Amino acid sequence: MDISSIARMTGIVLGAGALGVANADGGVLYQQGSPIQSGHDAVADAQADDFVLGSSSVLTGATVSIFELDSKGPTAWDGVIQYFIFEESGGKPGTVLASGLGTAVSKTPTGTNSFGWLFSDVTFEFDTTVPLAGNTYWFGMVLSDSFGDGDKVNWAAVPSQVGSRSKNNGSAAMPHLGWSNNVFDFAFELHGQVPTPGVVTTLGLGGLGLARRRRR
Repeated sequence: MDISSIARMTGIVLGAGALGVANADGGVLYQQGSPIQSGHDAVADAQADDFVLGSSSVLTGATVSIFELDSKGPTAWDGVIQYFIFEESGGKPGTVLASGLGTAVSKTPTGTNSFGWLFSDVTFEFDTTVPLAGNTYWFGMVLSDSFGDGDKVNWAAVPSQVGSRSKNNGSAAMPHLGWSNNVFDFAFELHGQVPTPGVVTTLGLGGLGLARRRRR
């Protein structure tokens, strides 16, 4: 089912910037669904969802679909996004492989639904590239709101479960000590490149060896 069909089914009025378009920070390496009119709070809780890379890749950024509740309007989110890449650990996030604050953040309104919720696609770059071997990982994020009262900005859901059920930490703070199942999985893309054979030689253990060499 294409994104227009989902929009008609859920009452979202779509504009430009729908998920699925390659971005300047790299091609789309992983894409998970089109947003529906539901989701989970990404301000009060750290949220995470699993993804699979079929081969060694270098992640450079992401696009996530969010919605802001109409009581605060389009200013509910203050533009700060913290991201995480976790190891897979028995169907939940494990060791943090990479984290940081999103840079070059852009927000593209994609419409509203019958409740007046304001949907947007948020595209951002990671503050350092993340080389990973082909495997299952978890992508997580926390947003910061403009009001300090939480529960005004949500990571939009997809219609059905993909892989393991998405997780929430019950807190926006690190360290992430425990994860609980959400009701929905999330709409997001991961961007980057698939290295030419021989260019990236060490991507094991989440590519940490290469990441250390890059920082030097």
